[in-house]
Amino acid sequence: MSREDLAVWLVNSLGYHDVAAIKNRIETPFKDTDQIAPDKANYVGLVEGLGLLGADENNYFHPQAAITWAEMANAAARLAARTHAGY
Repeated sequence: MSREDLAVWLVNSLGYHDVAAIKNRIETPFKDTDQIAPDKANYVGLVEGLGLLGADENNYFHPQAAITWAEMANAAARLAARTHAGY
């Protein structure tokens, strides 16, 4: 699974698909924003804004890179914390 595919999965898991589907583009601060697939750009913007998935130390997102187990575990933990907040 690519990092941008993980972004789609995370947004859909939160039920924010309708937000990602807006026509206006959600901006991202990454140096490689131009490499994000146009139909996944808002998903990436949302997960970055929500603190679920971000850039490396050089501010690159690497949208097509395969996610690592560590990235998946970290994203899953952040997702769980967000969906169970207040319980």
